[in-house]
Amino acid sequence: MAYSDTDQALRDEAIAAYQAVTEDALQRLQQARERLPLDGGLLICEAGALQSVNDPAALEQLVSVLDQAPDWIDGHRALARYRFENGNPDYLAQLEKALKVLPNKGPLWRLYMQLLADGGYSEKAATTARMLRKRGAPVNDFILLEARYAGMAGLHDLAEDLFSQLPAHWTGKALDEARHRLRQGDGERAEIQLAAVRNARPDAIVAWALTEICWRLTDDPRHAWLLPDSLLPVQIDLKLDCTMLDNLRVALYDWHGNQSRPLGQSVREGTQTRGNLFLRDNAEVRQLTEYFMSAVESYQSEWSELDPEHPILRYRRFPMGLTAGWSVLIRSSGRHVSHVHDEGLISSAFHVAAPAPDPEYPHQGDLELGRPPEDLALDLKPVAQFSPKVGHLVLFPSFLYHGTRAIHEGQRLAIAFDAAVIKT
Repeated sequence: MAYSDTDQALRDEAIAAYQAVTEDALQRLQQARERLPLDGGLLICEAGALQSVNDPAALEQLVSVLDQAPDWIDGHRALARYRFENGNPDYLAQLEKALKVLPNKGPLWRLYMQLLADGGYSEKAATTARMLRKRGAPVNDFILLEARYAGMAGLHDLAEDLFSQLPAHWTGKALDEARHRLRQGDGERAEIQLAAVRNARPDAIVAWALTEICWRLTDDPRHAWLLPDSLLPVQIDLKLDCTMLDNLRVALYDWHGNQSRPLGQSVREGTQTRGNLFLRDNAEVRQLTEYFMSAVESYQSEWSELDPEHPILRYRRFPMGLTAGWSVLIRSSGRHVSHVHDEGLISSAFHVAAPAPDPEYPHQGDLELGRPPEDLALDLKPVAQFSPKVGHLVLFPSFLYHGTRAIHEGQRLAIAFDAAVIKT
C-alpha cells in the first residue's frame, strides 16, 4: 500500500513514538489511524499502547479485524502475545477460530505451532504437525516440524524416528538434528550437522552457540580458537554516581509497571520492558548508552587479530553499534532460562538492582555463561559465572548461551543489549 509523503511521515512518527514509549504515543497512533484506518501496523501498536494503560477494550478492534481477515498473520501473532502477557490462558483462541475457517492455510498452522511451543506446549505442537501430515500437508516439511517440537518436548525416540525419515540434506534439517544429537550426548554426530550449517551460513550465531557446546562436550581443540582469552566474558565497573543509578532505578521500575512475562522469551517469574529502551527520552538512559559504547569499544580493542573464519573476530576492525536495549526485572523465585541472542555479536547484562547477599544462597541471581539450555539436558558447567553487582556491566560474545540462577529472595533489575556491526 503506497502512502503520500504526509501520511507516511504521520505513520512513521506514530510508530516511532510507540517504540520510544512517549507520553503522546497513544494520541499519535490514534491520529494516524484516523487517516489510515486499514494500516495493520498502526492497529497492532495502538492495541499494545491501550493494553499498557489497562484499557479493557485494548484488543477489541484487533479481534474485530481478525474476525474479518482471519488470514492476517501479524495480527494473530500480536494478539496472542498481548493475551499471553495479560495472563490469558486462551491466548491462542482467535488463531484456533481462524484455523476452523481456513483449515488448509499452512502459514497459520506454522504460526500456531510456533506459538504453542513458545508458550511451553511443545508436545501439542508436535501432535499438531503429525495431524496435519496425515491430512495431506507437505510430508517432509511437517516431519521436520514434528521432529523439532518432539525433541523440545523430550520425546527423543519419536524425534529419532522422524529425523531418520528425512532426506539427508533436507532444508532446515541440519540445525534441528544437531540439537537432537546433543540431547543424546552425541557430539560427534552433532558436529557433522553443525559443520553443514556453518558452511552454508557462516554468520549463524545459533549454530556457533551449539558448536561451542558441542566442542566442549567432545574436548575439541578448536574450542580454544572459538573462545580465545581475548573474547572471554568481562565484568566492568562503569563507576556511575549514586544519583544516576538511583534515578535510573526509579525510571526502570516505573517502566516495568504492569508488564508481564513476554511470550517466547527467557524470563521466568519476571517482566521485560516494551519497546527499545534506547529510544526513550530519559537523560540517564542517554548517558548510559555512552558508557555502554565506550565499554564495547574497549572490549573489542582487546580482541585477537582479525580472523576471517571466526564468527566474531572477523569483525575485529568493524565499527559497532548498540541494537535495541531492554530491561528485565526478575522477582523472588525467578530466573532467566539459558538462551542465546542471534542478532548480535556482543551481548550484555548491566545490573541496576541485585538481591542482598545471602550466605545460604551465595549464587542467587548469578549470570551463567555457556550453560547449555535445559532441553539439551547436558551436564556442562558454565565457562564463566558472575554475581550481579550494581553498576557493573558484563560483556560476552553472543554465541554463548546464558541464563541466571534463581533468586531466593529479592529482585534482580538489569538492562541488556546486543552490539552488532553498523550497517551502511
